Amino acid sequence: MPLRTLGHAPSPPGSGPAGRRAAGGPAARGGDRGSGYTERVSGSRLVYSTDGGAAERFRPERPAAGRSGRGKPSGPGVPQAPDDGWVRLWRVKGGRGGKTATVVTGVTAADLESLAVELRRAVGAGGGVRDGAIEIQGDHRERLAQRLTALGYRVKLAGG
Repeated sequence: MPLRTLGHAPSPPGSGPAGRRAAGGPAARGGDRGSGYTERVSGSRLVYSTDGGAAERFRPERPAAGRSGRGKPSGPGVPQAPDDGWVRLWRVKGGRGGKTATVVTGVTAADLESLAVELRRAVGAGGGVRDGAIEIQGDHRERLAQRLTALGYRVKLAGG
């Protein structure tokens, strides 16, 4: 008995690639990515490529990001006041996208962090310490003045 190999049955005549071209299949209509496709599109410009060659050369350099990670400063510097023992409350708006902030200056460096936490909690707003001053989001000068006076500071409302 002769050995039979297991495999696919022979294809009917005309079903291979040559048969599809002759029968009007996708290759005959230009849908196959054979030689007809490259000849037809060869004169067009490249629209998309996964090759990063040319794109890498024209990509602009990114500036180094600051502490915020956004690459832009968080606002202008704080107002400067004389060191005369008075705590000054400033209302500032410039460079913050139209948002108002209250800046507290004249506080000693040792008290900045703890006082900032207490003042933010007293008015229920965000903020932080920057450039030796306390910045609190929003206009809270009156409430902050009352709180600072109760803590024993001499307070002046300044700027704005």
